[in-house]
Amino acid sequence: MLTKKKDRSLTIEVDSGQMKFTEQGYENTVNTFAIADNVAKHAFTATFKREFPRSHQVYVSEK
Repeated sequence: MLTKKKDRSLTIEVDSGQMKFTEQGYENTVNTFAIADNVAKHAFTATFKREFPRSHQVYVSEK
């Protein structure tokens, strides 16, 4: 996901029961969570709100 200005992004990779969130923008971090955990859902929500606090237009690309 990218902001309209494309200066911030959130990449989500799913591989064999794990989700990897890569943040680029306000913070530059990589976090890995087990898909079965509720922690992943809450982490995604927190990351999304941090990187896209006022964005109404977000680009989504699927690979």
